[in-house]
This record gives sequence, C-alpha cells and structure tokens, in this order.
Amino acid sequence: MEYRPWWIKKEHLKDAKGRRPNNPDYDDTTLFMPVQEMQRLSGSMKQYWEIKKDNFDKILFFKIGKFYEIFYDDAIICHRLLDLAWMSGRKPLVGFMERALDKYVQTLV
Repeated sequence: MEYRPWWIKKEHLKDAKGRRPNNPDYDDTTLFMPVQEMQRLSGSMKQYWEIKKDNFDKILFFKIGKFYEIFYDDAIICHRLLDLAWMSGRKPLVGFMERALDKYVQTLV
C-alpha cells in the first residue's frame, strides 16, 4: 500500500493560501501544510515539511548525517531518474551518501 500524507494527495492538494489546483491563482510552488498535522510530526519531519511547503515544486535532498534522503513524490522521481534503490519503511524513500551528491545533482540538472 502506498503511503503518502493525505495533504499531498491529489484530492486534498492545496497551495499555501488554501487554493485548489483548479483555481486560476493556484501556486504549485507552495503547499498547504495543516497545523495539526505539523504538530504530530517528529522533529526532522517538521523541518522537512517546513522547507518542502515553500518549495513544493522542487526536489528536496534532506541531509541526515552523511546521507541524503529523498521522500514521497521526490523519491519516486529520483528512483526513476537516478536509479536509486528503495529504502525500507512505510514511506516512499530513497537516498545516497553525501560523496555522490555531485553525480546525482548533475544528472537531475
């Protein structure tokens, strides 16, 4: 079963100002992040979503130690384009060691 937070699923998606994608003023670079959901997250996931909600249209490499982790839709894209292996867990997740950053960034750009 695919696990993605409900607020990024197509049927619930809103921009930072609460507009749906069918609104002509919809801003696909931002994401509405429900406050009650933010309060339930771990510290690192709060930090992730604080960045992602203002950069929803960008692939976010989230550094943890000497490793970059890529979550959810970004992970699906990077799995396909960079041939990164899926990591175990409930959420779509791929990653790589920091020494490989230049290689993967060049491929994406």
